[in-house]
Amino acid sequence: MKYLASTSIAHFVNDGNFLLITLLIVYYKALPDVNYLVLGYGAVIVNILSGLLSTPIGRWADRTGADAPIMVFGLVIQGFAVTMFALPFLYPAAWFVLIFLAASLLGIGQAFYHPLGASILRSVYSGKAPSYLGINGSVGSIGRAATPAIFGYLVILGDIYTAFLYLVISIFGFSLLIYLSIGSYRREGISAPGRHRTGKMPGTGSQKLGAFVILLTVSVFLRSMVISGVTIFTGKYIDALVDSPTLTSEILTLSFIPPVAGQLVFGRATSSHGGKSITLLTGILTVAFLVLFLATQSVILVVAFYSLFNLVAFTGFPVLLGYASQQVAPSMASRANAFIWGIGSTLGGAAGISILTFLSGLYSIYFSFWVAVVFGTLSIPFILLIPDKDRKKRDNSNTGSSSS
Repeated sequence: MKYLASTSIAHFVNDGNFLLITLLIVYYKALPDVNYLVLGYGAVIVNILSGLLSTPIGRWADRTGADAPIMVFGLVIQGFAVTMFALPFLYPAAWFVLIFLAASLLGIGQAFYHPLGASILRSVYSGKAPSYLGINGSVGSIGRAATPAIFGYLVILGDIYTAFLYLVISIFGFSLLIYLSIGSYRREGISAPGRHRTGKMPGTGSQKLGAFVILLTVSVFLRSMVISGVTIFTGKYIDALVDSPTLTSEILTLSFIPPVAGQLVFGRATSSHGGKSITLLTGILTVAFLVLFLATQSVILVVAFYSLFNLVAFTGFPVLLGYASQQVAPSMASRANAFIWGIGSTLGGAAGISILTFLSGLYSIYFSFWVAVVFGTLSIPFILLIPDKDRKKRDNSNTGSSSS
């Protein structure tokens, strides 16, 4: 179980940084001349770099099999990024440059975990991978939910510097712990570093990922435009309703608790009912709950519907990558995961943040969220177009792994 525990801790750390810019938009507003729209474009930088680098990092891991140490390297980079995000509070005159550098480092660091963590779990747990991805993803959701509240309370108990200090120490500490636990792990089937430099993966005839990966990636791209674009400005949107950074932090934490259960439930459902049906279900519900979220100004209902939105939206790790584990050859696991997550989820997120940031400045955050509804709706037909693979083959794979 050390692989599940170690990758889950890594997911906790990685996703704990997911809302960092969303949270810091609330705190940076105390600095002179800081524009929240600029911070929105900082999030675009994070997503673009993460998306562009995920695929080459996946190729690196597929070539060497060194998924675990490469994953830890990404967490360490994030530790330096968080350190950089603290510096504008010490040197406010240089906030623009410092935030740009911090966002760049965070984008690089965020490129590692999802393709590599999924690859480790796929390799270790085989046909049961979607269920374990759900357990792992729920821990990531705990990190995403807990970090804003912990950060906010540390600011209250000490100051902004104390909050950053504890966050940075925890990232480096957990990185060391994970490396000591699974740093020697090498994925099976990779005999030596550099063996597959020709680009052809063992067990396959070419580098082509196929219609499944392409169509799923397009759907994920559109869906992530919604999730990332809405998430980055939700803190600002809610703060305008409650007029309290501390209460906003608490609301963000409460709203991100449901995905803890959602990852478990939908991960198991992906294993038992297949990835396509669960991907379709979560896509439809994501759009539906966003519409309900926008249809009310009641703080209680806003929190309720945003929580339900998060419940179904943040299931990508067990559902999307679990779906991929049912369809893609093991020898191409990291590459396929990186393509779906890096190009689809991360670059899609960058596109969504860019468009919603532009529309928020031109019109309003509320208007931009309605545009996100359109993108979410467009993502659904692409799921229906994904060709069905022989289910019997998948079921036999699951049966074989269960009997081993």
